[in-house]
Amino acid sequence: MTLGSSLEVQRYEYLWKSFRSTYRKGITRITSFLEASSSDQQNEILQRITEDGTPEKDAVVKLLGLKSSTSDVIAAALNKLNFEEWRGPEETQWIFSQVASQLDYSIFMADAEEIGYKRRKTGGDLSRPNQLFIANGDHTGSSSAQPASILEKLLTRSIPTASLQGFLTTLSNIGKQRFLRCDPKYRWYWDQMQGKIMPTSAYGFAPLHKFLMPGKKAVIKKGELPEERKLLELEDVEGGTGRIINFRLVDEVGSDKVEFGSSDIVFSKLEPYLCKAILNDAAQEYIGSTEWVPLDVNTETADKYFMWAFMISPIAKSTFRLLQSGKRHARLNLEDFVNILVPDVPKDVQEKAVELFEPQWQRMQEIRKELIERQKLLNKHIADSLKGTLPSLDDKAN
Repeated sequence: MTLGSSLEVQRYEYLWKSFRSTYRKGITRITSFLEASSSDQQNEILQRITEDGTPEKDAVVKLLGLKSSTSDVIAAALNKLNFEEWRGPEETQWIFSQVASQLDYSIFMADAEEIGYKRRKTGGDLSRPNQLFIANGDHTGSSSAQPASILEKLLTRSIPTASLQGFLTTLSNIGKQRFLRCDPKYRWYWDQMQGKIMPTSAYGFAPLHKFLMPGKKAVIKKGELPEERKLLELEDVEGGTGRIINFRLVDEVGSDKVEFGSSDIVFSKLEPYLCKAILNDAAQEYIGSTEWVPLDVNTETADKYFMWAFMISPIAKSTFRLLQSGKRHARLNLEDFVNILVPDVPKDVQEKAVELFEPQWQRMQEIRKELIERQKLLNKHIADSLKGTLPSLDDKAN
């Protein structure tokens, strides 16, 4: 470690401890104010908080995000807080964001979709393009005006056009989301796409929670049930269509399950790129894996069918892929989910869109049903031919 990097680490550590102290002092003061049993106690605490030159005052101003540090502004902000609801910013994220404001380093990020080969079980590896580096190539950048590989962009510090194969973010950007994730796809979505599911919309953008939100999750504990229930597992729903393939009647469950209840839409946060979302029928009283998330539609701003169609759309699928975490069992965090920015489509426009696509959807369902029946008939003919009970064409004609 060089002297410069050593000093930087020491400064980072110093700032972290300093802001941690600030955070804890501020939380202590604000909590004591909210928990005070009388107005006299509150006034006493407020007097200590607003005393000039104290670390507590600076801490409270920072934690409440106030632009002014006058006694009146602080008092007004504290009196607006609700003891039952206020929790304050999450400690690690707040400290990190404050440190990042002092040491806002730029960070090179890249995600390679092609790495030169693709594993196959038989026949050997399949040769593919390599976005990571050029084998036996010149990585100095002198051979081409446009860096061709991730390694070349890193070494030459040249990123002519930002893409997932090379872009810059900062520590302060990472500090904007509570999870402090720094994987390239996640940062690309929040930093380069600015949290929007598409570049532009004539309607502008609004967070998804304006239209739908996770509802209350009633959990059924494992064991025997008072009565039979319809169990809908993840594999019972077709991805991308929301079609329910099957369900089971059960009087006992081997693990906790969630009630679908009166929710409008139910969506799987596990492997969200599969876009498994159903229009819930409350009369069916379904239960299912705790990976299912019941969603309630805001009827003032959104049409239930339109929101469901969005949840299974290709554009939602691509967004979920950028935000999911976990390699083997990818999941979508609900805090990210409700904050994605979607076009602020007026409800009457949503309803007109539903009028257009609903007949097409019904026709697709009819065609699918016919294909299923034809598949059953084909399977029967194959089975009959193997058993020797296939009727002759003459018998069929008669």
